Amino acid sequence: MNDLESIKDKVIDKVLEISQASGDLVPVISGFANNVRYKRFKKRIDNNERKIKKIFHSIYESDVDFFAEKIGTMVFEKIMNDQEDDKAEFLILGFENCVENNIKDEDKIIMYFDLLTELRSFDLKRLVTLSRRTGDAPIIPIEGSDEQKLIQFSDSKLRRFGFVKTGTSWSTEGGEKIDYSRPIEITNFGNQFLDFIGF
Repeated sequence: MNDLESIKDKVIDKVLEISQASGDLVPVISGFANNVRYKRFKKRIDNNERKIKKIFHSIYESDVDFFAEKIGTMVFEKIMNDQEDDKAEFLILGFENCVENNIKDEDKIIMYFDLLTELRSFDLKRLVTLSRRTGDAPIIPIEGSDEQKLIQFSDSKLRRFGFVKTGTSWSTEGGEKIDYSRPIEITNFGNQFLDFIGF
């Protein structure tokens, strides 16, 4: 087996090199932005180092090009560019699931990681609680609260992505809205997505 530790470092270095080469617009601002991104990226990698090493050590030598370099580079770029620290964990879980289950359908992998990128941590956590896979019950917000608006926005987004089915009602103020008197169900696609990210 190749020295996967050095391959992991090469993949991370490649991601950093790509990010630094892309900042030519205003040198001072791009230098500052790259520095911030680098620090944020390093912190996220450091926080998940044990899991990342475990993933790289479980890659078969014959799969290094695909999983370590192709998929690993994409995952680390997304970890670096995302605005939320919590998303790194979800991205790494997806990467781990690809390696552990030998998922090699590149179109499917890219689609799921693109969806991960589009969702906020709050949306992902909301989907997990709606599924009840962790035993946590979903929050039922207080009518008219800020929390209710946030949850409604997230549920609408999950519905739009095809992860959940909801009942709807009509409001003269805001048009169609989710009817919370009826249960929210996870769709087959939602369950497949949760399987992909390891929940």
